[in-house]
Amino acid sequence: MKISIKAARMALAALLLCSCFGQAYAQTLDSDQAVDLAQAVSEQDYNKLQVWKYMEAYSTSENQSVAAELLATNHERIRSEFHNMRHHALGSELMDAAQPLRLAIQNRRDSVDIVMAEEDMVAVRYRIQGVHQGNLYGIPATGKEIDIDSSAIFWMEDGKIAKSWFMADEAALLRQIGQPLPQRDDGRWEAGPVYLPVMTGDEHIAGLLANPEDSQPYRNKLMINAYKSENPPGGLLPPPAEYGLGTRRGFANITEGATPENAAQYPFGGAFPDRVDLIANMMSDGKWVMILFRLTATNTESLLGIPALGNEVSAYEIGFMEFDGEDWAYRWFFGDDLGMLMQLGGSMDYWFAN
Repeated sequence: MKISIKAARMALAALLLCSCFGQAYAQTLDSDQAVDLAQAVSEQDYNKLQVWKYMEAYSTSENQSVAAELLATNHERIRSEFHNMRHHALGSELMDAAQPLRLAIQNRRDSVDIVMAEEDMVAVRYRIQGVHQGNLYGIPATGKEIDIDSSAIFWMEDGKIAKSWFMADEAALLRQIGQPLPQRDDGRWEAGPVYLPVMTGDEHIAGLLANPEDSQPYRNKLMINAYKSENPPGGLLPPPAEYGLGTRRGFANITEGATPENAAQYPFGGAFPDRVDLIANMMSDGKWVMILFRLTATNTESLLGIPALGNEVSAYEIGFMEFDGEDWAYRWFFGDDLGMLMQLGGSMDYWFAN
């Protein structure tokens, strides 16, 4: 039976009333009051609750039943969690040996700490924990525990998940289990393809300025957009010292894997003189701003000691920023380190010299 968003929101309002005030109170409401309360549950909040339910079941035995309930019939998985590892294994003996993820990563537990929504999009930050107990895209079981960062974006239609995009920290997983990405018999070495349309930061901010809003979340989004623009309008950026507390840098595995000498002599930024960050998505929700972009550049200088091969890179990076009023209080970035290293042509020896 198909249920409308309005009916679903009314049901959600009733559920919230029962949980907060008890069944007896909810039954005293007349129909007009019920409609008013349902309208107080925004479509964005409803979408967040749907995604939260989906993520709660994602790594459990209830995954298939919840997915059947919440995924649209034409659902499109744009990017999988272990996108590069899976793409590297496809069509080879590595995939032939691979086991389903539920067997390769056992005792899996996903913990969500950020869920935010704007219009038809929902963004999630979560962690994947588990034990490498089976063949993971050609890597035999090591018995080692993993604990990695992950992010996902969902596009909703009529309360269902129409599209989904995931990115797990594959580089951190490999480092934690102490295993490089295995070689294919045919020698192919190719990062997973990138998707999603993008635009320059200047193009994106022009669209925001063309549709102004009198709200702090809008102004927060403008500031983060300006941070990723080549020519931001004056007055939008704070001084660099006021960019908030950073708890993770983009492409942290690559930067942390460098020796202090290489980090000083061949800094990350110097490897990409023509770097341009292209924005795929942005959203603001309360005190949070999310930005998904692609670092695009040609690697013409050594990157932290990795010799430059002149290859082009286009690697995703996602950021979650928290604001305290109008002050940028917190920043967290997560880049596709494994995809970048594979595009650069860098050897896995960068992480696994021994």
